Amino acid sequence: MRSTTPRRGTNQPTITQLTDDINAKFREIDVSQQKADQGLLEVHDKRIEAGHMLHDARERVTAMIANGEYDGTWNKWCAEKIDRSRTDIYRCLKLVEGHNSPTEALTRERTEARESMRATRARQATEATQRAIGGEPDPGLTGIRLARTLKEQIAKFAAIRWETISRNQRREIANMLEDLIAQIAEGA
Repeated sequence: MRSTTPRRGTNQPTITQLTDDINAKFREIDVSQQKADQGLLEVHDKRIEAGHMLHDARERVTAMIANGEYDGTWNKWCAEKIDRSRTDIYRCLKLVEGHNSPTEALTRERTEARESMRATRARQATEATQRAIGGEPDPGLTGIRLARTLKEQIAKFAAIRWETISRNQRREIANMLEDLIAQIAEGA
């Protein structure tokens, strides 16, 4: 792919041109993501290019701050000049910085996103269950009291309309109930 700006030559663009190039690259990324049927490779390549440009911009903005040419911070400059979230800017930078290759960084980014989504879904399922059955039983309950409390909570739980709960939340609820039954069996 052709780079729109020279990396470190004598004909470097102005900071305004670099800002425009970064925003144009992010617009290309958006278009590429809309054409996901062509595969994710093109998007990844454009994110790496944007990361290189952002890295260059950060060095230049840092120099501008040191020279008194810009009164602010890198994050403030990004918020003012770059049409992207701070999180996405740092994700693109992470692809080109550090000891990992861009491919390893992409794999790590995707793994982190999957793990984060899995944790979010588990938390939502737990919260939905606790709202539906009135919270968790008191850990101080034992024996017959614990059994009665669990029976009441399961009866409340049975009254939930399953259509209002997502498939992943249902699966998480079922796993929680299996774990609870196993804990009761171990304690018996």
